[in-house]
Amino acid sequence: MIKAIPLKSLYALRKHPSLKPRTVVARTFHYKNLLGLEDHQCMIWPIAHSELLPPGYFIQATLSSQNGLLSIASIDELVDRNPDVHDSFLYELNAESYDENQTHYFPISSKVKTINKWNTYIQRCHAFWKNHGYLQIDTPTLVPSGGMETYIESFQTHYIDSSSQPIPQELPTSPEFALKKLLCDKYPPVYSINHSFRNHGELSNYHQPEFTMLEWYHLGASLEDLLNDTYDFIKTLHRALGSGISLKKTIINHTEIFERLVGVRLSDIQDHAAFLKFAKTKSSQIRDTDSWDDLYSKLFMEFVEPEIQKHPLCFIFDYPYQLAALSRKEGLICRRFETYIYGVEIGNGYHELCDGVELRQRAGVAVKKDPDFFKKMDGGLPPCCGNALGLDRLFMVLTSSTLISHHLPLPFHVATAAF
Repeated sequence: MIKAIPLKSLYALRKHPSLKPRTVVARTFHYKNLLGLEDHQCMIWPIAHSELLPPGYFIQATLSSQNGLLSIASIDELVDRNPDVHDSFLYELNAESYDENQTHYFPISSKVKTINKWNTYIQRCHAFWKNHGYLQIDTPTLVPSGGMETYIESFQTHYIDSSSQPIPQELPTSPEFALKKLLCDKYPPVYSINHSFRNHGELSNYHQPEFTMLEWYHLGASLEDLLNDTYDFIKTLHRALGSGISLKKTIINHTEIFERLVGVRLSDIQDHAAFLKFAKTKSSQIRDTDSWDDLYSKLFMEFVEPEIQKHPLCFIFDYPYQLAALSRKEGLICRRFETYIYGVEIGNGYHELCDGVELRQRAGVAVKKDPDFFKKMDGGLPPCCGNALGLDRLFMVLTSSTLISHHLPLPFHVATAAF
């Protein structure tokens, strides 16, 4: 069996042509119509060969040195091209002009550097919460109910039991239900960093159907305590990544900024018909079929979000009670806040609803999907505040990227059939 060496080891072969030819396993690429090779450590270009091999193939080949240039002496194996391989590293080559009469070595690709940075970032996330006394929980990926928010659609599947009966299951839209079950069982403060899933159109520069979510619960805390947790956590990661963006903090009352920018008081739009009539005077995006939540969200995105984008780090609190989800209600508002960095929503913090009876009233069909959760909540969730924070988005903004999938080795894409 031939032992293959990393491309990085070929530095010596170029400088010392008398060395014996060496065998490598690498992927082919083209630049300026000349052949190059890439593995997990570096890229080498150009590589001389009697014929120009097609790009994207994995080869096992023996390389030698001739006149200061590396060439392929023989090809031991050629593996068919993988159509899902993306030549994302080639933008670095295209940014410069390189002499094809000299062998060039390019260190580890920018994609791998970004993945290494992401791995360090995740390690720092875990360290923060463990240092604050939180217990890490590995929540399940197959659950009876993905969540209860009606505006979020979950992925659905079935478990086939021993009698061949299909049992509905879903992928979690967040680890909320799992963590709250444990808190009802008198667990200490808990956190989870796991993959969450959201269906129906969740694919854009800011969305992936599968993403990494941090969720934690601060027992006995106020919403202000949770906001401070969030701020300290973001600052810690900002330092760990060496981010250059500003984190100047702004705290905004949601109902006040909505009244100022949209021109209506929350108390005047409680009736859906009145709200619809008003909304039509403000935006062409309004439809007769819009729910109260739809009307509010459309006006918020059109008139309020442009203002939020002006602030480096913005906490918006006290939303209308219609948008409470599982947060506590107080009059016409609910006790929750959202975190934005330059207009990108990062997290969603709640002063958690602990009343099992009210929870059932809000949950609707979700009660039937996961009765175990609601039975535990009947016993009482300890007073706490919790936050769900998208780690992919936070990494994206702290590293000044414009694409949420920038750090993913294999980002989600819709496969097309080959004909």
